[in-house]
Amino acid sequence: MWPYLADCAGTDPSVSEIFIVQDRLAPPAKRLRDRVTQAILPIDATIPSIESSDLGDLLGNYQIQGIIAALGVGIILFEDSVGKVFDISRLRYGKIIVGVERGEQGRRIRDEVLAFFRRFNEPLIAGGFVYAVPGLPGELSDDEFEAKVMRPAARRLIQIPAGLSIAELIASVNEADPWS
Repeated sequence: MWPYLADCAGTDPSVSEIFIVQDRLAPPAKRLRDRVTQAILPIDATIPSIESSDLGDLLGNYQIQGIIAALGVGIILFEDSVGKVFDISRLRYGKIIVGVERGEQGRRIRDEVLAFFRRFNEPLIAGGFVYAVPGLPGELSDDEFEAKVMRPAARRLIQIPAGLSIAELIASVNEADPWS
């Protein structure tokens, strides 16, 4: 599996979650996670621009490769590729949760990850698998981080809306979480 992924031990997608988090949030996320059901994949600010990069650059980027490898479903390159290079039945996690710190860098990372899902994995959004955690303040205690991010009963998630363009999707999420 992908070397940066702290995978979960469980194999049942109906109860497992992957947190795609800003790299600065990875240490507390890894420390506080439920190792049976919660996987952590850190992403840093070098993630390429999904809309302005060419396909070769995107697919050659280690962070994009990590998302593709971790989820296990492949990607949609063309309309007719559903079921050929993209297979939703191979999804390894029932929830895909994007978490970043408040601020310009965190918002850019979140926007690019969501743009990736919209452009290459729209069925994951349409199926209700993709969520975002509202932007987190930079300094959180372990208890606060656990409550706001890791504990399902206490956290607040923004479900990513389906059927929107990339710009509309980003605007919708930013409206639901106007922290920058």
